[in-house]
Amino acid sequence: MTPGPDTRLVALLGDPVDHSLSPRFQNAAIRAAGLDAVYLPLRCDGERFAGLFRGIAEAGGMGNITLPHKTRAVPLLDEATAAVRRTGACNTFWVAEERVHGDNTDVEGFARAARQLI
Repeated sequence: MTPGPDTRLVALLGDPVDHSLSPRFQNAAIRAAGLDAVYLPLRCDGERFAGLFRGIAEAGGMGNITLPHKTRAVPLLDEATAAVRRTGACNTFWVAEERVHGDNTDVEGFARAARQLI
């Protein structure tokens, strides 16, 4: 599929991001689901993070946040899950009803892995 004006951006925001395998498996999942979206790693420094984050979200995009920006995202959210409030870190964002939402899926991912080891 060729991206067009209706293609939804799903971004990985961090610095660095070039090592991430996420674009490979996320784009495969997007294709398998038949979605008009593309997952792109976008390297950004701390100075530009807020503008890029809000710009993507306000344009209807969504994505993931990696180091060193997980804590920088929290004050930029309109709605934060309990996991974000507890940890002070956000690694996933999306827009719903014109509000930027954030979650921390690291917590559940770690808990699930730990339960399988016990």
